[in-house]
Amino acid sequence: MESVAFEMNPWLEDRVIVLEDGCWEWLGATNNKGYGKLRKRGKDWLAHRYVYHTFVARIEDGYVVRHKCNYTYCVNPNHLHTGTPQDNVHDQIERGTLIPPKGKCKPIEWYRQRS
Repeated sequence: MESVAFEMNPWLEDRVIVLEDGCWEWLGATNNKGYGKLRKRGKDWLAHRYVYHTFVARIEDGYVVRHKCNYTYCVNPNHLHTGTPQDNVHDQIERGTLIPPKGKCKPIEWYRQRS
């Protein structure tokens, strides 16, 4: 996918630092899973979802916003894309970062067969 030039508005510019690899690292509050979080327009958002929704497109119901760069702090719209939760699990399997849910200790091969 081709990169698109996104103009960073002052609100966002004050909350990120641009890294050498092109990631826009979120400097605001984060949750316990390492994702940026914010409250905007009376709603709680994960930062990458808010940026995708604001700069790229509406997020369809049942879809997640995935990181192409695999960096949870990144909010660069060019590093984000949507997919299903199953797509997200497949990404994690491919990258070797899948942590099976607690209480469901199935071997990783079980997840690989279903992706």
